[in-house]
Amino acid sequence: KDVTAQAIYGVGEVLVHGVALAPGKPTIIGKIGETPVVGIPGHPAATYMVLSVIVRHMLRKLCGLEKENGTLRSAKLLTNIASEKGREEYVRVRITEDGLAEPLFGKSGLLNTIVESDGVVKIAAGCEGLEAGEVVEVFMW
Repeated sequence: KDVTAQAIYGVGEVLVHGVALAPGKPTIIGKIGETPVVGIPGHPAATYMVLSVIVRHMLRKLCGLEKENGTLRSAKLLTNIASEKGREEYVRVRITEDGLAEPLFGKSGLLNTIVESDGVVKIAAGCEGLEAGEVVEVFMW
């Protein structure tokens, strides 16, 4: 059982417990005094996404740095990607020799989908998925 929220409540304040992000839903954001605290999920893909999407931007803001957009690449999607409406989803993809974005499906506990990927495709919270052949923006690692 994850007791991170209880531990933060014991000495500080939990501001957010759970985010509309996949992978990464069980993320906790809080503060102890004036110090921000983030409880990240334990599954590797979820951890990586929360660090990339949330923590990285928090740290840049705390340091007074501008938002970093990273490297984007346009590519046609090789296969359909279904998505649950109501949460922002990041799907790991590999860029094929033909320049297509091939989704790497797998649970957030799998390391191989991170290792084999070249980046991620963001699916907006209001979208029910993306179709094969659609041009997408790939956030490259």
